[in-house]
Amino acid sequence: MVDKTSLLFWGIGALIILLGGIAWLVIKSKKNLKPDYYSLFIIGLIWTPIGIVMENLVLWIMGAIFAILGLVHKKEWENKSKSLMKGSKKEKRLRMILIGILIFLLIVGTAVLLLLELKLIP
Repeated sequence: MVDKTSLLFWGIGALIILLGGIAWLVIKSKKNLKPDYYSLFIIGLIWTPIGIVMENLVLWIMGAIFAILGLVHKKEWENKSKSLMKGSKKEKRLRMILIGILIFLLIVGTAVLLLLELKLIP
């Protein structure tokens, strides 16, 4: 008989391997793929304080590494000051829908977390 926990870990492991293989194929197919150091810097700025607050050493260190790596390659940053309202009408609508979905999920997640903390949901 297979334990549910071990089955879950095997499933997550298989999914990680599958996604890694897909990412490897995509990266291999694009020869002139260069890293976006600005995004790495932003990810580092987000992960570092979250790692400190959550007392998660791995997240804190990864965030610091990303931020430093982004800063070292600051000359290679492209102009990232795009406005949300630039682009075609279809792109604007898609961005607004995605922002709305993210806000909705943030509100629902916060409400569920609060209800679980207050033990109103078993």
